[in-house]
Amino acid sequence: MLMMIVMLMIMMMMMMMIVIRGDNIDDDFIYFDSPFLTFSGPVGGIRSELFVDANRLTPYFYSVMICIDETGWNEEIASNKTALQHVIQLMDFSTMDDDLRGFSDALRVGRYAYLSPCSYSQNIFSSKLIRIDLGDIDIGTKLIETYDSGGTVRNVVDILDLSKKNPDLKGFSGLFMSGQNLILVPFRNKYEPQNGHRGHGNVVRINMNLFNDVDKGIEYIDVSSVTRAQIPSFGDTNLRGFSGGFASKFISFDE
Repeated sequence: MLMMIVMLMIMMMMMMMIVIRGDNIDDDFIYFDSPFLTFSGPVGGIRSELFVDANRLTPYFYSVMICIDETGWNEEIASNKTALQHVIQLMDFSTMDDDLRGFSDALRVGRYAYLSPCSYSQNIFSSKLIRIDLGDIDIGTKLIETYDSGGTVRNVVDILDLSKKNPDLKGFSGLFMSGQNLILVPFRNKYEPQNGHRGHGNVVRINMNLFNDVDKGIEYIDVSSVTRAQIPSFGDTNLRGFSGGFASKFISFDE
């Protein structure tokens, strides 16, 4: 019983974190941050009777993104399940590909939103970057129009598999914009406990105007091995496994 209560508390705390991180996209809908690692719990759920759940917890990697109309924050509507159905739209990326989950960051650029790939399962890292068409008005209207016309999530989503350029281009901790380019921040792409999970140093630049062009739209550089314009000039193998980054006159990363 105590375990059930603890798990429920963890789930509620993580759901609160998801709501707090919501990012207003300057229209009538609130566009939530990317689905990621929500909580850890039993494989078979809180009341699981599976033997595997006796001694371990398993992380759940979320694939569902929630879009909430601004009226959804109204107390009367929020307490009415029927009314909530009209102000909440869901996008389950796993209906296209079960690997489309566990994104590390989200970014809106114009009419598109981008989700950076990190890890879709425990110690298994993702290379699939998602672009979402937010529509002419807002993402909620776009989804309603799509679903009403018989469409699916696939009609508003483009997927760019970075591993088609290089199998090591996966596992990123975030992304940011610099001009017409998206920059992906390198984190981990392999399960390497023997070296302390040092991660990788592959910084990826994606031309947003050539999003679906793997050959011309994707460029990358391994900052852990490239020579530097300083003394000493040889590569620094510790330039890997960054937690975030931002654009200025020079691109910067945080270790």
